[in-house]
Amino acid sequence: MKLMARTLPFLKKQNPRDAFLVLDIGTKIIKAVIFFVEDEKIIIIGYGKKHHNLENYTKNVRRLADLCKTAISQAQKQSRIQKINGAILGFGGGFIKGETFSQKFFRENFQRTIDISELKNILQKLQWKAREEICHRPEEAASCPPKLLQSWICEARVDGYLVTNPFDFQGKEIMLSVFNSYSSADFFNFLEEFSSFLKLELFGIFDESFAVYQAILRKKIPNFNAIFIDVGGLSTNVSVARKGKFEKSVEFGLGGQNFTELLTRTFGVSELEAEDIKIKYSRGELGYGVGKKIAKIFEKASLLWHKALNLSFEEFSFKRYLPSQIYLFGGGSLLPELRDGLIKKKAKEHLSNLADFKAEILTPSHFKDSVGMVKGIEDYGFPQDTVPLSLALFFSSTLKKESIFEKILKQTLRIIQ
Repeated sequence: MKLMARTLPFLKKQNPRDAFLVLDIGTKIIKAVIFFVEDEKIIIIGYGKKHHNLENYTKNVRRLADLCKTAISQAQKQSRIQKINGAILGFGGGFIKGETFSQKFFRENFQRTIDISELKNILQKLQWKAREEICHRPEEAASCPPKLLQSWICEARVDGYLVTNPFDFQGKEIMLSVFNSYSSADFFNFLEEFSSFLKLELFGIFDESFAVYQAILRKKIPNFNAIFIDVGGLSTNVSVARKGKFEKSVEFGLGGQNFTELLTRTFGVSELEAEDIKIKYSRGELGYGVGKKIAKIFEKASLLWHKALNLSFEEFSFKRYLPSQIYLFGGGSLLPELRDGLIKKKAKEHLSNLADFKAEILTPSHFKDSVGMVKGIEDYGFPQDTVPLSLALFFSSTLKKESIFEKILKQTLRIIQ
């Protein structure tokens, strides 16, 4: 479905024939991708990135906008396109959260067909309940009342039967599952200010983990089950999909930067030099002796990361039944300690939830069937590019014609804001 173009005052409608911009604003790197949509595929024509050291970019809006403009300028130079019709945003750092909410509705007059009025009523009830559920959590006190940024219909069932749209069906029970991404009111205000500094129309603000999940679903995998681990600069995001349904995302404050700082302190080099050493180590480009030394330096930090990962699994229900398929992506995911450590004894002691599983690095090549062309773009195709590519793919799916059900959901979102 289309993102609710009128739900947020600064979001605009979009035309699939235009050139679009994805801005993936991570905790350490800003990435800009320029693309257009052709025959349900995305064509990437420009790529730019900019490192930053903003501890909390929401407190320095103008500086963040300037850094984004630098990354955008690189992408524009490469694409030779100066006019960008609008931007799709994704943010790291846990400012945007996402979760699927489900509810059953029992119908007294079950012989009557489900009409638009009834669908509006049950969707409003579900969304109000979702807001209340968020506010009842102690850790979400700062987010209340939450600002819903995006809603997506994940599943609809009538009397247990899966349906695309319950409109005009008969039945005693309706079960709906809706994914909501949301932020605090403070971050919502930041988005409005940021969009004015950026001087670009905003077409969507998406939950990044959900975008990756939706990108993988383009392969039409039935009853898809997976754990997604996005290893960013300052944090790691963990999300779970079970039985084809995205559940939620949680985050902990350890990422690739922790390993960079270890190298800075150990070798007495600058952060940029340490980052370069870490990247070469991750890609196996260092000699055996140096690589072995770095592996020793990273040993304790990787065990700490695995402990934090295990604690994050506590946030999910039925943790003993977590999926066996793990997708790692993000700039820090190439560190061999993180992937290989999942199956080594020392790390596995801290990952008792996972018995037999597969850990796979998720790169843009995984989505090659959905990408028409990536031509002349250097330094692209690594795990850190998985999120911006997924944001572009997810956005392209919103350009399709909306169903009545999706239009009602959009209207409901506007009502309860």
